[in-house]
Amino acid sequence: MVDAVLLVFVIVITTGAVAFFVFGVGFPEPSPVSRLSFKGLDDGDDTFYISNDGGVSLPA
Repeated sequence: MVDAVLLVFVIVITTGAVAFFVFGVGFPEPSPVSRLSFKGLDDGDDTFYISNDGGVSLPA
């Protein structure tokens, strides 16, 4: 009985997650490498930032 409840729970969560991405958020288009810019390479520390010209900047 517990196995059946867990199986139904996993199916519902998986279906909901797939529907959320397909119908709601959608899959983001990958940014081409030519649009990536690297900042902070020459300032002497170990941290630099990668951005995609869209305002997203990630430390790497």
